[in-house]
Amino acid sequence: MYREQMASIRRELQQIGVPQAKILSINATHVAMLDNINQIIQLAKNETSDCGDEWHDADEHSSLSLDSAEEATERRTPPFNKEEVEVIPPPQQVVEVQMEPKRTLLFGDYDNILIPKTHEYYDLVDQLAKEQLRLVLISTFCILFEGSILCRYALAGVEDNVWTLFAEDGAMKMYTREETAEGGLPVDPLKAVHQVQGVTALEYMHYFYDDKYKMDWDHTLNGMNVVERISRDTMVLHQKHKTVWPAAPRESLFVSHIRRVDDLKTEGAYDLYIVCNKDVSRTDVPVTSSSGVRVGLTVSMICETVVKNGKALGELSRDDVQCNIIYVSQDVKKSVAIVVVVQNDHNKEQYQQAQDTIECYAVHHKYPFHYVNVESNATLSSTCLQKDFMFQRHCVVAELMSSWPEEWLLFLDADMAVINPNHLIEEYIPSDPDIHIVFYKRIFNHEVMAGSYLIRNSGLSRKFLIHWSLYEFSLPKSFHGSDNGAIHGLQLIIIL
Repeated sequence: MYREQMASIRRELQQIGVPQAKILSINATHVAMLDNINQIIQLAKNETSDCGDEWHDADEHSSLSLDSAEEATERRTPPFNKEEVEVIPPPQQVVEVQMEPKRTLLFGDYDNILIPKTHEYYDLVDQLAKEQLRLVLISTFCILFEGSILCRYALAGVEDNVWTLFAEDGAMKMYTREETAEGGLPVDPLKAVHQVQGVTALEYMHYFYDDKYKMDWDHTLNGMNVVERISRDTMVLHQKHKTVWPAAPRESLFVSHIRRVDDLKTEGAYDLYIVCNKDVSRTDVPVTSSSGVRVGLTVSMICETVVKNGKALGELSRDDVQCNIIYVSQDVKKSVAIVVVVQNDHNKEQYQQAQDTIECYAVHHKYPFHYVNVESNATLSSTCLQKDFMFQRHCVVAELMSSWPEEWLLFLDADMAVINPNHLIEEYIPSDPDIHIVFYKRIFNHEVMAGSYLIRNSGLSRKFLIHWSLYEFSLPKSFHGSDNGAIHGLQLIIIL
């Protein structure tokens, strides 16, 4: 059903002029979100089906559920040497142990934060969990249970036109809203809410968080591995995603953290958990493909267990248990601007058509566009004294880039035009923090092209541009190719 709704939504977005690349991205994200949530639900039900009516929460489980769940776990656990296996007490001893306050849970518990405070990611995950709870609890439970006590957390919601219903399929509802982060970067969070019968929050979150099950439910993945297992509640994962045409191959590198947060549960709810994922940068995990894109994404899953019919815990069956699910993804885009530098407005008609495509593309995708006329700026003319404008323009960018707020700049020749507006600049921005400048090769002779490049707005980039612009004064008296010849000589100097 939701696939039909997404087709209808795609048509509506096309009619209002949303770029095709963004439409494809929205469609892929939403369909993947819906599919994955449904896959986790099915996985949780399948893995716990052997338990019959017994259910597992954070505080109770029976010997029957222990036996069946251990069987499910064994199906995924590699065999150990018999000599290394710890002796398990008889069943009657296990039952007696369960009556003690200190319990051994099927999936473990996440009552305490286990990541060491000394770890470099501790502050990141702690702040992330708090921020995501604030984001998700903005009107979320008012959507699920109108009039419930959690409406006190509703800072703004559907009634205030902050979250907008995007699509629905039965109990599943999807919302979106426009939002900007600090610095004005668009983040456009997406939210899905769902209700699942017969599954507890701990069960659902266990299968969502545990890396052993990732490839079972996330059908958008081609591969996954654990980069660092920091603690039982925190790890760093590297994932390779299936390519969705026409987007570039995507990867994700993120820290994943799970914790119990009962302080914010709904009145009458049994427990509340959050799993939050946040992209990170690491020099030991480079992008595996030269054309690949590292996804910058913040994802959180919040689940609470609701006990229905007012029964005591010892009398509950799966028919009496419900899990309320809230999923939010937040895509933080890199800040990018387009830069064109011209010497003057003479003969502008010779490249006006190309400039029109650039301006249209910038407006369409909301990229800032810095158009610089050097002769109209006395300061630039007196600062950048190069006689060859091909060198002078790089000096101009070096002088101005510190005043521009964007993280990345796409420098273009004035006669460059946009051929395919469905591609975004972000597809070509490297995720490696040590890369500051991206050049490309000419098709016909594979030389480095000087007329267009992506450059990080950094001190290192500025120094490079200054050295490049000053190369005019080191040119040979023979044929040299202006700045396009100079870039090859400059590369050799840097390398050697």
